[in-house]
Order: sequence, then structure tokens, then C-alpha cells
Amino acid sequence: MPTFQKAISKALEVTEAELESLVVADDAMSLGYRVADTDDPDAVTERVAAVAGAYLLAVRDGAGRPQLTVHIYGGEASVPTASYVIDADWARACVLGDVSHSEYLQRVLDTLASRQQRAAGKIEIAEA
Repeated sequence: MPTFQKAISKALEVTEAELESLVVADDAMSLGYRVADTDDPDAVTERVAAVAGAYLLAVRDGAGRPQLTVHIYGGEASVPTASYVIDADWARACVLGDVSHSEYLQRVLDTLASRQQRAAGKIEIAEA
């Protein structure tokens, strides 16, 4: 797992996000990161892409768990402002060339949900 930790730390540093937590269980991983602002869609997409790229490398190297649940914390918030999920099957399909990198990223972005959407029952994400 050290490779994923290094890759994720570097990815978050480049996108000006701060690692909040990284939990690795037998069948899943959970990542939390903190950002100053969650209102800029381009910045959110850039960070999601950076995390998805790091997870892709972990899966390629055999270190990724079946699923990575990611929580985004805005400012000083104690609860996530948004969440998304990355499935190892999507990453494997990308590594094998069955889907393009942009299709892989779009699958991840499609899971992105705000806390408000989750509270309203519109989106439900399984917690790791």
C-alpha cells in the first residue's frame, strides 16, 4: 500500500488538497481529503481525476482493493461536503484497454454526489 499512499499524497499535493484520512480494509479503502473550496467544478474534477489516476496505478500494481470510497471535506467542515466511489473493475478495464481513460474518469465522476443530494435520498453511496 505504500505506493498508493505516495501516489495519492503527490496527487493531492499537486491539486492543493490535504489528506484527511486513508483507511485500508480487506475488501475496501476509504480516503478523505480536505480542500479550501468545493464550489469550483473544474477544481473538483481535477482532484477526482488525480485520485482516480492514483487508484488506477494501485489496481495495476495489485494493491487496490475492490472499491475506494472518497470523501471531500470543504474548509473546516467535520462532515464530507461530497463523496464519490471508484470501483476496481473500472480501473482494471482501463488498464486492460477495454475502456478509455476518459470513460474510466466519467464513470467515477458519475458517482460524485454532494452531501445535500445524499441527504435528500437522491444518491446513496455505500460506506467502506
